[in-house]
Amino acid sequence: MNETDRFNISKEEMAIIVGENIDRLCSMEIRPRMAASGVFPALYDAARKKYDYPITYLAASELIKKTKEKETVFILTGAGCPPRYPKGESDGPPGAVALARALHLGLGLNPIIITEERNFEPIYGIAHEMEMNPLLPNQNFSSRINPLLVLDFPCGKENANEVSQSLLEKYQPSAIVAVERIGANPKGVYHSMCGFEIRAANFAFLDNLVELARKKQILTVGIGDNGNELGCGVILDEVQKIQPWGKVCQCSCQSGMASSSEVDILLMASVSNWGAYGINALLAYLLNNINLIHTERMEEKMLEVCVKTGCVDGDLDIPSPSVDGISLESQKAIITLLRETVMRAMKTHP
Repeated sequence: MNETDRFNISKEEMAIIVGENIDRLCSMEIRPRMAASGVFPALYDAARKKYDYPITYLAASELIKKTKEKETVFILTGAGCPPRYPKGESDGPPGAVALARALHLGLGLNPIIITEERNFEPIYGIAHEMEMNPLLPNQNFSSRINPLLVLDFPCGKENANEVSQSLLEKYQPSAIVAVERIGANPKGVYHSMCGFEIRAANFAFLDNLVELARKKQILTVGIGDNGNELGCGVILDEVQKIQPWGKVCQCSCQSGMASSSEVDILLMASVSNWGAYGINALLAYLLNNINLIHTERMEEKMLEVCVKTGCVDGDLDIPSPSVDGISLESQKAIITLLRETVMRAMKTHP
């Protein structure tokens, strides 16, 4: 490409450039206390090699292509469990609600967040700050402006397959996106980043839901930051090499913390919320609607809700308006940079 050609590119070509820049922004490493250096960029690079296009661009494009107005989209989230995290972590729910908002406002989809009941209070509070209206179980999506349905999925593996089948049949989702949602290793065991077992009885076993959806040709997207999340089976071998406890964990299963569940599109970010925000940014550019990127004030209010409802920073182990040990100011700065990147692209290639 010569210098003149660089000024004569199409909207789609510009979207790919924007996607590369946003991918880099979302995978920039700001290392938590317990993480080894260089892990996050390496995990992103491993996922990027699986696809021909930037991953935020690919995810946004496929969501546009594979969905229609009024169809449902499942968003899976919820990291952490009692006793350490009785109301979960601050990474996951904000990204899930922000994505639900963007998919509803941008594509007219009816978003359904699926999680454990313990996460309802934070998610409801976050939804209100994002100008979304949580529905009662008997309410229709058409009954409220900016509707959001939040569903409880029972903990444990026992009835996971039956519940998954029922949800897919009842709501007929056209896409499923997992945002910071734990996934089981090849032996069906959940693990923390540090390779310790997390009892499956404390979590909704959503691995089955994703697997059944893929068999039905439903678009599946996974967003993670460590390699133990739903969808990271796409880079299972790489996670086992990159993460210190990836191949051999610290529990009796000795099979590593790496998730073996696969999705159609896997986005690895430094913070899973950022991955969801990155997809929103590409939706904003492709749909020419900058309002699909939430504001810095909304980000601050979401994290304030997390503190008030007991969501814990997964790195600091305290209720804090930070995420994975990264300050509130930095969370807001990511939003600023995403919007600036998209707005400048809109001005030159509307």
